[in-house]
Amino acid sequence: MPDHPPEESREVAGDEARIGRALRWSLWASAATGLVAACAWFYVVWILPQKRAAVIRLPLAPPAALHPVPDEPIPFVFTDVTDRSGFSWPVPNGSTGEKLLPETMSGGCAVFDYDDDGDPDVLLVGNIPWEGDELSEASLRLYRNDGSGNFLDVTLEAGLNLPLHGMGAAAADYDGNGSIDLFVTAVGGNLLLKNSAGRFEDVTGEAGVAGDPSAWSTSCGWFDYDRDGDLDLFVANYVEWSPELDRRLDCTLTGSLRGFCRPELFAGSHPWLYRNDGNGRFTEFSDSAGLRVRDRYTGALAGKSLAFALLDLEFDGWLDIVVSNDGTPNFLFQNQRDGTFREIGSSSGLGFDSSGSARRQFGTDAAWMPESGAWGVACGTVTGEPLVFFRSAVRPLQFNDDSLLLGFGPDSRLSQKVSPLFCDFDLDGRLDMLMANGHWEPGIEQLRASQSYAQSPDLFWNTGQPGAEHFVHVSQDRLGPGFSTPLAARGAALADFDGDGDPDILLIANGGPPRLLRNDQQAGHQWLRVRLQGPRAVGARVELTAGAIRQTWLAVPHRGYLSQSELAVTFGLGQANVVERLAVYWPDADVWEESNLPAGTSRVITPGSK
Repeated sequence: MPDHPPEESREVAGDEARIGRALRWSLWASAATGLVAACAWFYVVWILPQKRAAVIRLPLAPPAALHPVPDEPIPFVFTDVTDRSGFSWPVPNGSTGEKLLPETMSGGCAVFDYDDDGDPDVLLVGNIPWEGDELSEASLRLYRNDGSGNFLDVTLEAGLNLPLHGMGAAAADYDGNGSIDLFVTAVGGNLLLKNSAGRFEDVTGEAGVAGDPSAWSTSCGWFDYDRDGDLDLFVANYVEWSPELDRRLDCTLTGSLRGFCRPELFAGSHPWLYRNDGNGRFTEFSDSAGLRVRDRYTGALAGKSLAFALLDLEFDGWLDIVVSNDGTPNFLFQNQRDGTFREIGSSSGLGFDSSGSARRQFGTDAAWMPESGAWGVACGTVTGEPLVFFRSAVRPLQFNDDSLLLGFGPDSRLSQKVSPLFCDFDLDGRLDMLMANGHWEPGIEQLRASQSYAQSPDLFWNTGQPGAEHFVHVSQDRLGPGFSTPLAARGAALADFDGDGDPDILLIANGGPPRLLRNDQQAGHQWLRVRLQGPRAVGARVELTAGAIRQTWLAVPHRGYLSQSELAVTFGLGQANVVERLAVYWPDADVWEESNLPAGTSRVITPGSK
C-alpha cells in the first residue's frame, strides 16, 4: 500500500520537481556568480594594477635605445693618487678570523674642514678587534689637506687616537662656536667630540648622546629638524647584536666553513633623534617623535637601518627623512612641522621595490632631478639585483621604483652596491651616479664563482635628454686603471680635494687602505662652487640658473653609507659662462640671492650676508 494518496503523491512529486529545478537554477546562479567574482578578482588584482601602472608609470625617459654611449670617448678619467696624497692607513675592520658581523660592515669617513682653512680634510673610521688589548689599537685617523690634495696625518695632535668599534661619522658646528665638531657611531657606544682650536674633546657623557651601550649605530647626520636655529642629531641603528649571540648562531657559508650571519637572524631596532637643547646637552625622543616603527603583525621593531638621506618633499623648508633598511621595508618620515614625524614609507611607494619586495638595502642618497622635476632616491642592493631607484611621480608624496626605466638594469646587477652617490662628474649640469661596491663575504668566490669580494666601482652617466634623465653604464676600462681596480668598498665621499673645480672620489675599503681618485675629466665644462657657512648651512636649498641649466641642491653632507661628503656644492654649468641667478633658501626661511656670477669661481655665503 502506498504511503500517500495518489493526489498527494502527485503534489509531492510536483514539489520535488520544482525544488529540483530551483536547486539547479541555484547551482547555475552560484556558478555564474563565482565566475563573475573570479573575473572581478582577476581584473582587480592583475589587470587594474597594470592599467594604473600604465597611467602612473609614464615613461619619463625615452627607451634606452635612444641613449647609446657616444662613439667618442666620454671625458671621464680618474687617476689613483692615494700613494702620493699621503693616505697610508689601512682602515682596520677588527677581524680576527671569527667572522663577527660588524667586521665586514665597517669602514666610514667624514669630509669636513676641521681647521677652517677652506680645504676639505678627511676623517677615516675603522673598527678594533672584539677582544684583546684595545688600548693598543685606534679606530680613527684625521688627515689635514694642504689645499692641493696632499694630506698629513694629524690624528695625535688632534686628540683622536681613540679605540672603538667604529662605523661612521658626521661633522657639523652643533654648538655654534664656529668650529666643526664630530660625532662618531660605533657598536657599543657613540662619541661626540667637540672641536676646540683643532683639538677634539670627548663631551659624550655631558651631552647625553652615547646611546645604548648594547646598540649598533650606523649612519648619522646633523640637521635642524624643528627649525629652532640649532642642529639636531639623527642616528640610524642596525640590529640587536652581540658577539656572544653571533658566535652562538654558528653561521656557515657552505655547511662547514664559517660565514657572516644574515640580518634576518637578529631582531630589529629603531633610529634615535636627539634634540639640541642649546646648552651643550641633547634630549633623545625618537618615541614621541614617531620614529619607533613596529611591525604591524608581530609588534617587533621594524628597523634594520644602515643609512638615511634627507629631502624636502614639498619644498616647505621642513626636512623629511628616508631610511634604507636591510631586508625590511624602508621608512619615509614626513616632517609634521610640530616636532613629530609620520612614517609613510609603504603608502608613498618607498617601502618596497617594483615587485613589492623589501630588499636588502645599504647606502642611500637623494637629489632633486630637474629634467623630470622629481626627487630621486637611490638605494644600494645585493649582487643579482639592480640598483633601487625611486622617483617621485604624479603626486609629491608618491614614488615609483624606476630603476629599469632609467637604465639601471643588467649593468647594475653585477655588483653589490654599497654606497650610491649623485654627482655631476663631468660638469655638464646633469647628475650622474657613482656606486661604491664590495661584497660582505670574503669567501664568496668559494660559494659562487661568478662573484667576488673586491669589486670595481661603477659610474652611470646621465645622458640628459630634454625633459628626462637616462643613465648609461660607463665601462671601467674607459675610466682609468685606478678606477677599475677592485676593492671591498664600504663608505664613499665626494669633494674637490685638489681645488680644481671638479669633484674627486674617496673610497673606504673594509680592512684595507682607502683610495683617492682624482677627477681628471677633460670635458671643458664650466662650474661654480658654493660654500655655505654656519649651522644654518646644513639643510639650506641652493638654486641656480645658468642659460638652459636649472639646478636645485639640498646642502646635506651625510650621504651614501656611513659617510659624509663635503658640504660645499659644485654646480656643473656646461658651456654657460655666467650664472644668471644663484639663490640660497636658509632653513629659517631667509633668502639670499645674487645675479650674474662668473663661471669658474667659488662663492662663500653665510646667513645674513649680502
